[in-house]
Amino acid sequence: MHYLGRPALEHADTDPLNAELGESRGTGRKRTVRGPAARAGGRQPLRTRHVAPWAGRVALAIALAVVMTWPLAARFDRAARLNFGDGEWSLWNVTWVAHALTTAPGRVFQANIFHPDHNALAYSEANIVTGALGVPFHLATAGSPYATHNGAMLTGLVLSVVFAWGFAAYLGASGPVAAFFAIAFTYCPYLFARTSHIQLMMTFGLPLSLWMFHRLVDAPSMARGAALGVALAQAVDHAQPGRWAADDAIGFLRTGSGNEIDFAPIPVPTAVAAASTTPLESKWVTHGWRSEARVVEGKLGYGVLATRSIVDTTTAAWALPAPLVALLLS
Repeated sequence: MHYLGRPALEHADTDPLNAELGESRGTGRKRTVRGPAARAGGRQPLRTRHVAPWAGRVALAIALAVVMTWPLAARFDRAARLNFGDGEWSLWNVTWVAHALTTAPGRVFQANIFHPDHNALAYSEANIVTGALGVPFHLATAGSPYATHNGAMLTGLVLSVVFAWGFAAYLGASGPVAAFFAIAFTYCPYLFARTSHIQLMMTFGLPLSLWMFHRLVDAPSMARGAALGVALAQAVDHAQPGRWAADDAIGFLRTGSGNEIDFAPIPVPTAVAAASTTPLESKWVTHGWRSEARVVEGKLGYGVLATRSIVDTTTAAWALPAPLVALLLS
């Protein structure tokens, strides 16, 4: 059978790579395609199709990390940018976290500084994720601070290229365009001006969180929601290192009965005494809000419900219009 004068593939995919049988061009004779495609019954194995592009991206990302930071790789276990105090601090910080994670993970914040203070790691950026990236190099070099720090930094750069590439490809960019975007994002001039600040080298959370968000929107699932949560947590820790360990992260609170309060109170230090923020529950309704008010009152004793248009301050949990709440928060 011919179409527009060209021989068509018989019993095969439209993709020649997935064809098991076909006609050799100009001969009309059938040929057999050997290799993984043939063994898979005419289709390239799913694992091969997905692993091969990623392997190439990772290999290129590793090569770029070596070239763009040269001669760091050649002096991997004996050099770092130490001409600033920030560089010295980064070297200690990553090494301490890697050391703590491999010896006493529960005491990672009991850093060996400012004795006898407790939780001294929280005095500055904790860099828990960065330290975790340095663990393999820490173990492989018997605790070398230089290898631990440099390994974490190079790994962060590799992940940034890989995730930015994957994000662009997911949005439909061609291979060359996705690669250009990944390289331009990872190795922008700002990064090279901040190489002594290890926390600013961990940019991979930004494209990763955007990528996971789009995947979740396209096909919602618990697994993809969890992936987005992890990515956002890393992005937040990159933007504000130590935030998750500072006891001031705002999030929802689940009650014993299974109900949720959108914004739980967090402690706020004041010059007079300890205080906390006001619990906030969003309820975009014009009626039927009192059940939510009882949940807030029962769990916390007070709070604010951001409603569509209701104003009621006769109970411990006030009902206020959401625009007014937004104005007060601003």
